[in-house]
Amino acid sequence: MDSYKNKRSGKVNKSIKEAKIKVQNIKKYFADLHVLDGISFDVRENEVLSIVGPTGCGKTTLAKIIADIIKPTVGEVFINNSPIDNYNQVFSFVFQQDSCLPWMNVLNNVMLGLTVAYKDKMDKKEMEEKAREVINLVNLEGYENYYPIQLSGGMKQRVVIARAFCLDTEILIMDEPFGQIDVQTRYHMEKELLKIWEKYRRTVIFITNHEEQAITLSDRVLKLTGAPAKIKNEISIDIPRPRDILSQEFMEYRKILSSE
Repeated sequence: MDSYKNKRSGKVNKSIKEAKIKVQNIKKYFADLHVLDGISFDVRENEVLSIVGPTGCGKTTLAKIIADIIKPTVGEVFINNSPIDNYNQVFSFVFQQDSCLPWMNVLNNVMLGLTVAYKDKMDKKEMEEKAREVINLVNLEGYENYYPIQLSGGMKQRVVIARAFCLDTEILIMDEPFGQIDVQTRYHMEKELLKIWEKYRRTVIFITNHEEQAITLSDRVLKLTGAPAKIKNEISIDIPRPRDILSQEFMEYRKILSSE
């Protein structure tokens, strides 16, 4: 596998820094069910890496292993060249399901991670200022006192993403966060995500079934096989952001990714 190489131009993306995450020979079994089969790759600092593959191939399982939510059967994950067990609060994780707490308004939902992680290090005023800053970035200004029942699906996902970016974690893992919303809202959310990524710069692992979405968001895309999943291919996306999905370059990447 030609790591970090652009399949179209053959160039290596040198704008991305050295490896932040190392995933080495990950295998996962659930009893007799073989889900992941020897997966190894690096994720570089401040990179947006998308992982695509067929439904049920183990993308979510891989994401949870990287985040140390579940353990691999075989293999290891390293952060900054140290075993993942050495790290606390290094990850923010955005799940597929809506995770807004229904009894909290938007402001308190966004502040939730801060109140748990920094209750002894940051006063309430600082937390609120931080939360309002990110709320403004995701275009929810004026909705701070609304409750989840009053919000659309897309707005609730913006709350969840704002909560994740509020925390000063090094790595953000997003597991199909836009899977439950309509296409038009999804396009808008992709723009919102890139806007806050440009401001805060995190190392992002984005799980998706949509190859077009992966090309839109990512510096690099890993494509998995069906279960037991292996890495089928790796493609660097060498198009300036924001990306036009109707451009010839974008279409070429879609053709490459869909043909692999």
